[in-house]
Amino acid sequence: MQTIPTITNKDIKNKSEKFLAALQTAKALQSDLEAFWQLIEDEMKNHSIQSIKGSWGSLSIAERKNWKATNLPPRFYKQTLDTARLNSMYKLGDKLPEGASFTTSQYLSKRIK
Repeated sequence: MQTIPTITNKDIKNKSEKFLAALQTAKALQSDLEAFWQLIEDEMKNHSIQSIKGSWGSLSIAERKNWKATNLPPRFYKQTLDTARLNSMYKLGDKLPEGASFTTSQYLSKRIK
């Protein structure tokens, strides 16, 4: 029969300190990585390079249009699902409308200082 090792507060503190150090290293690497990608993007734009391809993959300068509009005719608008209202009804225990359903997913939320 195997014995279960005892965990002391010292063990927890050591692991906590190691985890904190790992998080700080990850944060520093992330900011370096963001600066690296920004540098590449700036240099590609400065030299009018649209795409770089290699055996490792490719990098491209993409363009996205973000629209803002006021007082357009109704034909420019589409109907969307009011998920805020459905969430409120669900939380309050009200009966959901016919045809309304939802799925849930789980994810790891990261907030690193």
